[in-house]
Amino acid sequence: MREAISRGLQLAIFNSCDGLGLANQLSELHLPQSIVMREPVPDAVAVEFLKHFFKEFTRNNSLFASVQKARKRLEPFKSDYPGAIWLPTICIGPNVEPLTWQGLSGSSPSSATILEPNLAPDLSPKPLPKPARNIKVLLLAGLLGAVVGGAASLPVINLINLPLRSQSAEQPDESRLSSVTAPSGTWLYGGSTTWAPIRGLVDKKIKQELPKFNLSSAHHPTLPPGSGTGIKMLLDGQLSFSQSSRPILNSEYEIAASRGVKLKQVPIAIDGLAIAVHPNLKLEGLTLEQIKGIYTGQITNWSQIGGPNLKITPYSRPFDSGTTEFFKENILGVNNFGADVVMIPTTTQALKQVGQLPNQGGIYYASAPEVINQCSVKSLPISRHTGSAFVAPYQGSLEPGKKCPWQHNQLNLEALQNGEYPITRRLFVIIKQNGQVDEQAGEAYAELLLTDEGQKLVEEAGFIPIRSF
Repeated sequence: MREAISRGLQLAIFNSCDGLGLANQLSELHLPQSIVMREPVPDAVAVEFLKHFFKEFTRNNSLFASVQKARKRLEPFKSDYPGAIWLPTICIGPNVEPLTWQGLSGSSPSSATILEPNLAPDLSPKPLPKPARNIKVLLLAGLLGAVVGGAASLPVINLINLPLRSQSAEQPDESRLSSVTAPSGTWLYGGSTTWAPIRGLVDKKIKQELPKFNLSSAHHPTLPPGSGTGIKMLLDGQLSFSQSSRPILNSEYEIAASRGVKLKQVPIAIDGLAIAVHPNLKLEGLTLEQIKGIYTGQITNWSQIGGPNLKITPYSRPFDSGTTEFFKENILGVNNFGADVVMIPTTTQALKQVGQLPNQGGIYYASAPEVINQCSVKSLPISRHTGSAFVAPYQGSLEPGKKCPWQHNQLNLEALQNGEYPITRRLFVIIKQNGQVDEQAGEAYAELLLTDEGQKLVEEAGFIPIRSF
């Protein structure tokens, strides 16, 4: 590689399993420009990208415009490989003039031959005009893979802002919300209440950046909000797409199939469940087994697990809630909720009951971002089993009561991300695949949340981003 660069290599294209790491290594070798994939991608996607890139580039479109147009041609892959169009990345060194085909070949656009790669790994540039001067382009990731290692047989591209060059007016930032192509119109969506922080922060920003992609939250006229309700409304044609805090159920897949459509789930964030109790309750924490005992009716008084002599009143959302379904499946298992569990319509109502009635010994579970900053309740640390360490869903010491509005508790992102915190799950965008414009809206919404900017906003909303940025 050093020898190739010394002889005038100007551009290298890779389909590597560690594209960004490779790009940083190449920058240290003073390679002027490279195109890499920020994450592993199937060869079929890489081939399609490369084919369209060279069609555009040999027409003397700029490097950035060629990549941008080629990325758009990856949209058919979105159903099988969500987010594929934002994977190709251009990395360019400081003070480097972006490469053009005409400048490289010394020919006019009309005389340039278009490269048509096929699925075979042999993409040698047989018909390409011989470059003028001593400037070369290394086209094949397979060729470079033998030198670098870990590269597949074909290259691919996306626009990322590595610390190699500041953004130019010509270089679009593909990590931003504004880079996503979204259909114009008003799109109804809804479902999980866990998504409330995302709807309040991320969706507001989406509306600012893409005003023609108008998002409107919708609710069922009679059923309580929740993941199950949202998916039902989606299947019934009442929503363009839905938001869920649990995976699609087999029964929902079956209903979709009976109606001649498919359902697709796209993960966009990781969430943790927090256990809320009254701030005055004196208890170090709870094990998963103790939580199970409380909600199955085996533990009915806090004194049974080291707390005060106080009857326990467990609260839960109804079964239309994705959080309830997740809790039932992952905490209670084959057991049912106990007869003493009080079903309550919303998290707001449940937290009010737990926080304002200390003599009822209330307990409730909900998404951690919904709980840890509440001033009227506190979140208990959780351990996987007796004898293991308690892990809190918040950082540092808890600040309930008077300090709470000014000293918000911070989510324990590290513990949720590395799995140390015992109760975590994923959030999904649910899309109905029927070839209609609503499907396009759902795909665009998921893609918006998976951009760098979208993932940063997801983190600001109190959730763990599903991908690094």
